[in-house]
Amino acid sequence: MRRSALPVLLLALLALAPACDDGDPAGGEATETPTTTEVSGPTTTPDATATLAAKIAVRQYDFESDPDLTDFISGLGDVELQIGYADMTQDGVEDAFILISSAGTAGDIAALVYKGTIEGVEPILELTPEGSSFAVDVRGGGTLVVIDPIYAEGDPLCCPSAEQHTIYEWDAEEEQFVIVDQRTEQVNP
Repeated sequence: MRRSALPVLLLALLALAPACDDGDPAGGEATETPTTTEVSGPTTTPDATATLAAKIAVRQYDFESDPDLTDFISGLGDVELQIGYADMTQDGVEDAFILISSAGTAGDIAALVYKGTIEGVEPILELTPEGSSFAVDVRGGGTLVVIDPIYAEGDPLCCPSAEQHTIYEWDAEEEQFVIVDQRTEQVNP
């Protein structure tokens, strides 16, 4: 929205008016009176600036060229990255969630969460499966559910006998994800 400069100009002229009149009706020597004109406009608070920078940082960051991420996935073989955005830390700013999947049939092999900061992005969670793969479900409110298959002897890869469900939530005081629940569920009796 564009504001008119007229109100500011009028205030400045009114502030200068006393300097032109020294109170001498005879038109004697004028004395200069110092004046100060305050002009206020919209401001951006440091918190708002940092929040905006973080939002931009996480959406524009090139994760596929990140040296730490490329080092991490280099030993994993042929993988696919799925990048999503959600407010995982419940601070009003989107975070990036990266699911790394096998390009074959192994499924999900890692999950990462990055937080946007004024400097760029910073990793805040790295999950890898206890076995060869797992499944990760991102839920609202900063909740992640990690499902690890538990194979009994003779179970085919498609059909584990049980699954371990680990639920992670963001702890704002600790500034990290914490395990809030862990349970084993029978899948194939």
